[in-house]
Amino acid sequence: MTLARTGMQVGRQILCGFSQCAFQANEVAGLLFIAAVAVFSWRMAIFYVVSGVVGTLIAKALRGDKGLLGLGLYGFNSALMGLALGDFFKPSPAVWLWMPIFAAVTPR
Repeated sequence: MTLARTGMQVGRQILCGFSQCAFQANEVAGLLFIAAVAVFSWRMAIFYVVSGVVGTLIAKALRGDKGLLGLGLYGFNSALMGLALGDFFKPSPAVWLWMPIFAAVTPR
């Protein structure tokens, strides 16, 4: 498998993770969710995207089930946790530090 194809596959898995917040497994829906969050709050969008990416990459590194990765089921919990951190906590260096750590431990 080429590097470009692997990168595209991981990108699709990440986007499906965002769309799983509404029980979808669709890359376009994932992009629309990111856009909607960004319109509401750029800070929440950063938390959302970084958390979803970290959760999916950790699951991939730990050799999570390929079928579940393809559906985006490892990234959506992390993405939702990122939304919660971005919404319920005031921005501080501690929140930015803990966000990727929490995202890494919540994929499933």
